[in-house]
Amino acid sequence: MTAIEHGSDDGRTIGAGTAGRMGRGIARVAPAAGPPVRLRDPDGERAAGAVAARGARLGRPVGKGRMDAVGRDAARARLRAVDGVRWTFEDEGADG
Repeated sequence: MTAIEHGSDDGRTIGAGTAGRMGRGIARVAPAAGPPVRLRDPDGERAAGAVAARGARLGRPVGKGRMDAVGRDAARARLRAVDGVRWTFEDEGADG
C-alpha cells in the first residue's frame, strides 16, 4: 500500500478514512462512477480486504449486463487501499 499525496491528482480522488460501513459503501459506488477512490483504515489489512472483496463483486454487474468487462476492469483499477494520507500545501504568495 502507499499513501495519498494531496494535490497529486486532478482533485477528483475520493478518500474514505475507514473500511467500515460508510467506507465500503463509497468503495461500492464511486469507482464505477469514474473518480479514483482510496480506502484507508487504521487496520491496513481491513482496507486491503475491503478493496479485494469489492473488486471481486464487480463481476456481478457484468453478469447481469449492467457493465461490460472493460468498465469492470477500469473500476477495479480506480479502487486502491492506502496506508496513510500526507497533506501538502503550496505557498500562495504574500497575498494568499
